[in-house]
Amino acid sequence: SDEDWNADKESDSDTDEDVEYEEENIKIAQSQPPTSHQLAANLHKGRFFGLQKIGTKRIPEHIRSHKQTNLERAKASLLLASLPKSLPCRNKEMDEITTFIKGAISDNQCLGRCLYIHGVPGTGKTMSVLSVMRSLRSEVDAGNIKPYCFVEINGLKLASPENIYKVIYEALNGHRVGWKEALRLLNESR
Repeated sequence: SDEDWNADKESDSDTDEDVEYEEENIKIAQSQPPTSHQLAANLHKGRFFGLQKIGTKRIPEHIRSHKQTNLERAKASLLLASLPKSLPCRNKEMDEITTFIKGAISDNQCLGRCLYIHGVPGTGKTMSVLSVMRSLRSEVDAGNIKPYCFVEINGLKLASPENIYKVIYEALNGHRVGWKEALRLLNESR
């Protein structure tokens, strides 16, 4: 709560260990001859801060045991980096994607297949594909389907459309080449 936070800010919340650690660091720094790279001291009580100080503070118990409110949970689940546990109302689409990808993986001719998925932003297109790929990865691990290589490419991050060959080749082989060379090498490896 705000009261706990303000109370902690007003009081000097250093533990005895923190104070002893700081005093020891000050003595060590003062006993050593001056170098060209001096540690910076804070004006408040002459304390030293920097890399020596990282990790010395303990997270207060009231913060560690904080339970998220419904609003905080909703906010966290709406972040773009969060992955939902399930995708409601996408079973039909995910089945179609799964069928298509399993067909492409099991096709020994490797002629290349394309699946076009469209829709307005935020409707779960990318999330559906990634969810299918996760489930197929577990099937590969179980030995139900043969291994494959999955390369995810965000077309908006490409400087030009030709760079897609470069990105695919690098993901498959680990070597960087120009897009023309990558296209040639990918065509030869069919």
